[in-house]
Amino acid sequence: GDSMSGVHQHGTSGWGDTIGSATFTLFNAHRQSLLATLGMSFPTGSVDEKVGDTFTHYGMQLGSGTFDLLPSVTYLGQADRISWGLQYASTLRLEDENESGFRFGNVHGVTGWTAFRICDWASVSGRIAYRHEGQISGHYNGAHEHGSPPDFQSNYGGDTLDLGVGVNLYAPKGALKGNRLAIEVLFPVYQDLNGVQVERDFTLAAGWQWAF
Repeated sequence: GDSMSGVHQHGTSGWGDTIGSATFTLFNAHRQSLLATLGMSFPTGSVDEKVGDTFTHYGMQLGSGTFDLLPSVTYLGQADRISWGLQYASTLRLEDENESGFRFGNVHGVTGWTAFRICDWASVSGRIAYRHEGQISGHYNGAHEHGSPPDFQSNYGGDTLDLGVGVNLYAPKGALKGNRLAIEVLFPVYQDLNGVQVERDFTLAAGWQWAF
């Protein structure tokens, strides 16, 4: 008999959703502050990405397709060498469904962190982050696959708890003055994912900033 083997790959590209936000200071004294942010996500990202005439996986769409409210509250504190913070942030879908017939779940997250400044140009940090995401509701209103877990709404969302460690490097003077490099590794310590999903081993994030 004949046999076939290979890897099936496809992707999407383009503009995502557009976000606007405003931050308000509720309290600022004794090297502590409390901030409130109210944001709005506008559905400029496509939610009708297809492979041929068939909708691709829900998670590969470029936006949410709905107007989303993005509120958050952040507490910040600082001492001589130690800083800390706590933030609650959420994504609240303001519509029952998008133009393709479905709606992503609401997201709620709580993050706490602390950092210790070793010297003028280096600090280390630790973070704990909890995230809850609801299931997708609704259903594609056109032809779509039912051949793999990402094709089903029940296989999205869940609860995760991550621990992170990081290092931050900053050049206060010299040829590299104004350059800042931040590297963080997040390790999942608890994952309760809806349906059938691939669990994460770890996440590595790196960012470079240049101020002039």
